[in-house]
Amino acid sequence: MMQNKKIVIGVTGGVGSGKTAVCTTLAEECNAKLLIADDMANQLMEPGGRTYQALIDAFGADIVRKEDATIDRKLLAERVFENGGSTETINKIVHPIVIDQIKTEIAAFRNSKPNAADTPDFLVIEAALLLETDIPEFCDHMWYVFAPEDTRIERLIGSRGYSEEKCRAIMAKQRSVGDFFQAATAVIPTGYGFDVTRERVRQILTSIVSD
Repeated sequence: MMQNKKIVIGVTGGVGSGKTAVCTTLAEECNAKLLIADDMANQLMEPGGRTYQALIDAFGADIVRKEDATIDRKLLAERVFENGGSTETINKIVHPIVIDQIKTEIAAFRNSKPNAADTPDFLVIEAALLLETDIPEFCDHMWYVFAPEDTRIERLIGSRGYSEEKCRAIMAKQRSVGDFFQAATAVIPTGYGFDVTRERVRQILTSIVSD
């Protein structure tokens, strides 16, 4: 899907909504570079990363694995989940740096030469907390990935081993469906099977390119 415009798409939605499936489809359907906020945050936690020492200072040296000095992300997540106040602490450490890196990537994308061999046509930013930042101001389109709550819970139990209680606790802290709908330029349902999701992505891409 070649085009002369360089387009930034924000992809957001609650936990378990199917954002990964949408981004996978985008990667397959068009020349897109994906920025996955969770992956970026995980990279920052690696030894030498910009949040590594701050997280150790905040949550204790025992979150570091002795065998390779990496942070045990599962233990860190459990510690954050068990203490409600810790969510704010980790967000203050990680989010500003992730946001800064995303903005740097957007600027580089905007300044790149269109249709160059190494320049994507689309820059896709995927994050559950996108609306809590000013990143949407830098996006040309905002996609809301939607699935019914029961479907999301079923996915999280199956893929991450979460309890239903934990799923609902996480969802309760995230934006309402109304907030997502209000901010979105397009809505992509993922509760009807991957083929339906893929077709919806194709339709939206076609509309964007033809504008």
